[in-house]
Amino acid sequence: MNRPAAPTGAEAPHALPVAGPMPARGSAVAPVVATNPVQGGAWRRFEVARLPWGSGPGQAGRVAEGDQNLEGPMAIDVSADGSVWLLDQVNRRILVFADGQAPRAIAAPRTAQDLVVDGAGQPWTLDRLVDRQVRQLDAQTGQVAQTLDLAAAGVAEPGLSTALWLHQGHLWLELENTHLVPLQSKSAAIKGRPSRDGHWLLSALRVPPDKVAVAGVQVGQTESGAPGVALQHQFDLPVWAIADLDSDAGGRVWLTADLVRFGPDDRPADRKRMAIAWTPQGKVAAQVALCAPEGAEEQFRTVRITTAGEIVNLCRGPLGIVVERWAP
Repeated sequence: MNRPAAPTGAEAPHALPVAGPMPARGSAVAPVVATNPVQGGAWRRFEVARLPWGSGPGQAGRVAEGDQNLEGPMAIDVSADGSVWLLDQVNRRILVFADGQAPRAIAAPRTAQDLVVDGAGQPWTLDRLVDRQVRQLDAQTGQVAQTLDLAAAGVAEPGLSTALWLHQGHLWLELENTHLVPLQSKSAAIKGRPSRDGHWLLSALRVPPDKVAVAGVQVGQTESGAPGVALQHQFDLPVWAIADLDSDAGGRVWLTADLVRFGPDDRPADRKRMAIAWTPQGKVAAQVALCAPEGAEEQFRTVRITTAGEIVNLCRGPLGIVVERWAP
């Protein structure tokens, strides 16, 4: 869900060596046990990439000063084969990280802000502010294969877009974190994010200072009906933003929250990024402490939940970015 980035802090920077080939999942860095695993045993952390800021190979683009908005890589996605796709729009490219291979790059629009990879492995990018288009890119070259004009699709205010979404094999555009409109079909708009098992339309909100709430309305149910799913969780820090709301094929509902506690000087004294999963019965299935972003660079979608229930997280810091994958 599109929310403001957590404010800058004063944490010490860490070295960020240029990433080489992505390790195969079975030979990843030593597993790291997640904070507060609730069920299912320890979660293992795999480092997909560690890229310093810059414009060269093995680097990630950043706008850190000047008249332009501060920005870093806007989005990530995971394709069906497990490859991680990173939208490095400042450098006009998408970086693709596949198991056991060096990252490759394809061309991408400078003004893209979101990225999804469809079931055929083709990337689509969202430009909501400048050209106001969705573009399908060739997966090998980045050449534009197809363009969808948002105005022609009936989107009156593309700037209100909060996510490019795949549902039932078609592209949808989420507006204002509340409803999805179809871009490739004549289906009616839907309120909420569809769960992967096809049962629910999900929505989430902050309950200040330190809680989140998730509601799920059964597909086909009238809006006036009571939610079939009603979840709530209290964190140990105030909730600054909801970074993501999703689900996996097993029916678990996932929410990722950015947590920040400010000190007396109005600077962050503590911060976390926490992912939490609930079972279809409403019980907490997992809690995982992810790398928490630092800095004020604008980003769009930086957490992804895979169909299998793994977590992929894009984390920015003073010297660059880290992309991590968590698996049970």
